[in-house]
Amino acid sequence: MALLGTYIDVAVVSLGAYSLVSVGHSLPSRPDWAGYTGLQTIGNVTSLITRGDTGVVWFNSGGSAVPGEQMLLFAHSIIR
Repeated sequence: MALLGTYIDVAVVSLGAYSLVSVGHSLPSRPDWAGYTGLQTIGNVTSLITRGDTGVVWFNSGGSAVPGEQMLLFAHSIIR
């Protein structure tokens, strides 16, 4: 499990209304996959703008804050 833990980064974040939010990560390079799940909201109005080597940028197109969880995955050739 230690090897797997190196390639996954999870965080709890809150995206402000109508805003871009940059969130840093601890992965060794750009994530292959990034997902955001809104908590206690009717609809998920967030979209992924970029996945970078040190962080990701989300956009919240809704009129209120969207607290949620992001999960980022970097799949190394060892586990592909």
